[in-house]
This record gives sequence, C-alpha cells and structure tokens, in this order.
Amino acid sequence: MPQALSQRYTGGHLVKDHQLIKEDLWVKDGKIVSPQSRVDQTIAMDGKIIAPGYIDLQINGAFGVDFATQWDNLEKIASGLRRQGVLNFLPTLISSPLDHYKQWRAHYSHHPAILGVHLEGPFINREKAGAHSRKMIQSISSEAVLEALEGGKLVTLAPEMPNAIALIRQLSAKGIVVAAGHSLATVEESKLAFEAGLKMVTHLFNAMTPIHHRQPGLAVAALTNPSIYYSIIADGIHLHPEMVKLAWQTKPDKLILVTDAMAAMGLGDGLYRLGEQVIEVKEGHAYVAGTKRLAGSALQMDQAVRNLYAITGCSIPQAIEAATLRPAELLGIAGRKGTLVVGADADLIFLDHDLNVQGWSCTTEE
Repeated sequence: MPQALSQRYTGGHLVKDHQLIKEDLWVKDGKIVSPQSRVDQTIAMDGKIIAPGYIDLQINGAFGVDFATQWDNLEKIASGLRRQGVLNFLPTLISSPLDHYKQWRAHYSHHPAILGVHLEGPFINREKAGAHSRKMIQSISSEAVLEALEGGKLVTLAPEMPNAIALIRQLSAKGIVVAAGHSLATVEESKLAFEAGLKMVTHLFNAMTPIHHRQPGLAVAALTNPSIYYSIIADGIHLHPEMVKLAWQTKPDKLILVTDAMAAMGLGDGLYRLGEQVIEVKEGHAYVAGTKRLAGSALQMDQAVRNLYAITGCSIPQAIEAATLRPAELLGIAGRKGTLVVGADADLIFLDHDLNVQGWSCTTEE
C-alpha cells in the first residue's frame, strides 16, 4: 500500500538489533525517522512483526515471465512479489546472446523495486553449466561482454577460468559485487578469488564441486572464510535440510536466502522458458526439459524464510535477516535497505509470528 505523509506504527514487534523489540516505529516521507510528536496516521499492529522488506538477489522470473527473454510486465511481477514480502530484487539473467546485455541494462534500470541486475554468467564453467545453455558460455576475452557486465550490480562467474582473477579485480574496482558459482574452483583458486575481491558464493553446494575430505573445493573455502557471504536455495529440493543446517551452524551471519525462481513461480506445473532453455516443472521441481538437471525453482521468499526457521532452529529475527539485512550488507546498502534504522527507506512488511506475510507498506510501488 502507498504510504501516507507521516505514520506511527504502534503495538508491533520490530526486527531490530537482531531481536524482536516491542516498540513503535515512525515513518515520514518514505523514511524511518525518530519519534515524532504528531503524525498524519496511527496504525495499530496488534502484535504483528514489522520487518524490512525482503530482498531477492537471484530471481530469474515469475508469474509466467522470464527476465532473460521478456522485458515487460515488471510491475505485474513487482506487485506479485510484494504479496510474498519481496519489496526489492535483482532480475537475474543467465548466460545469453551477447546482443541482449545492453538491452537488459537499459530495460531494468527504471523500476523502483529493482536494485540492479544479477548477471549469472556468461563466464562460468561448462562442466557446471546447470540450466545454462553451453553455447552461451563465454571465455573472459570478449570486450563486448566485459562492457555489458559493467551494467550489472552482481556478477556470478567461475573464478578458476582463465583471466577470472583480473576480471574480479576490474569489476570490484567499479563497485560491482562479484560472486563465484557454476564452478569447479579448488580451495586454492577460491582463496585467490577472495583476495581479488570476490564477496559471495552463489547457491552454495549447487553447481560446484561436492565436498570431499581431500579436495574440499569452493563450498568449504567459502564456509571457512569469515568474510565471504553465501546464498542458498532453501526449497527442500536443491539442498537436503542437513546441508542447510551445516551451512547455518558453520557461518550463520553470512547466509543469504535466494529463491532462484523462474517463470513458474506463482503458477505451478507446466512448460516455461529460462533464457534459451525450455523448462519443465513437475510437482514443484523445475528441470531442463527432457533431463534431470535442476533449472531454478518455483520457491517464494516467504516460504524460504519459513523453511530456514524450521530447518535450523534459528530465531525469527535471524531467519528474516537472511532475506533482508544480509543481502543489503552484501550490496553495500545496509544503511538504506534491509534494516529499520533511522534514515532507512520505509519499505516495510508485516508478518504474523508464523512468518506469514500480512501486508506491506513501501516506497517502491509505481
């Protein structure tokens, strides 16, 4: 719902300082402010949880729309995501034809819910392509693709590929967040990437070397480095619950929930597009048609938060922060998004204590 000029939310529990705190929240002109003596509107929360809006760093599409091939209906998608608590997101574009990159940059730059674009590929390892079309994967030598990547907010690449370390330094210097994914990187290659500025591992455990006690690889390198964030797809399909629990117990303060949702999200079983690929969804499982290769998900972020809470036994604030504060920290916007501190954008969601979304109030509606 659009916000009034000034508001006071009373009788709610705020997600604040990693706790649920029962206190009032004041909003003025779309920003969280210090307590005010007068407001235009007082809203009784009746014990509901007030949290920052969820931020999805990896969403390939939803409600029948594939971000890589369909460049309209943004408000339709944003409206549907709000009902799930997602008030900001990064349209995620898998490895695609080179002429698409500049078009994406222009198209996804204007909607207020969009924080930037996540370019997942094209510099990934063919052996861990997953749902990416192998013919779209590029070597790190094309100036056209390098120029296109500069329009991204987050780039996922395979750090073991030739010239990857130099590219990580180049993108990081431009303020682009670099993540590792779809990769066969060793621990040693991973450490070189971390030193070069890489900050996150995309969908931990998926599309990378499995953990091995003599060759632990990228996942272990990420979990044993205190500075590196990692995202997980907590849909009960991509990861066994014990793997989610392992990651959480190892390094809870760097876990970021993503959906990796594709066009099927919000619709159900059927045939859909994911970039150049045809995807078949059966009983909520998304596969490249005719194969058993996972191809994104139909997961909603509100369900991901509930799943993390149920699987790990974490606190309610910790589950919420995995979809709010942590992605904001990674993007360097934690003073503005993902938090309820004074001065932050008043992008708010209202939850019951079972973590079901009851409503929202935000600055991102067109």
